[in-house]
Amino acid sequence: MKKPVIVEEFVTLRPLEDGTPVMAAFRFDSTLPYEVSIAFFDGDLPVTYVIDRQTLTNGLEVSQTGHHVLVGPHSKNKLRTVLVFTPGHEQGGGASFGMYAAKRGLWRFIARTMAAVPFDREEDHLDLDAVAARLLGVS
Repeated sequence: MKKPVIVEEFVTLRPLEDGTPVMAAFRFDSTLPYEVSIAFFDGDLPVTYVIDRQTLTNGLEVSQTGHHVLVGPHSKNKLRTVLVFTPGHEQGGGASFGMYAAKRGLWRFIARTMAAVPFDREEDHLDLDAVAARLLGVS
């Protein structure tokens, strides 16, 4: 297995409706190469969503649905990407909410993840022990 690589990009998410923008950390861990985590604060509470890296990438151009996150192009501004979050029990439940981000920041993040692990090389980096620990809730 190759040396683990962490890629992190801070991206401003702005509400589709009125509200305060939030800084979100988009994080990629090469030992879990199929996923991206998106973490931010909802009020005082930290919230994390996990989405498939391919879904995030494809969603920059064509609407895609991942687990609790829909990603798609902004209908009125081609330079923006919309993310609609549907909180599950991991995030405390609640109503769906939409945010948008500058597409260039997301592309920069995805390019960095592809430099670390190209899309067709995920199996070379996958750490099955880390996957099993995550599934079992062991750190």
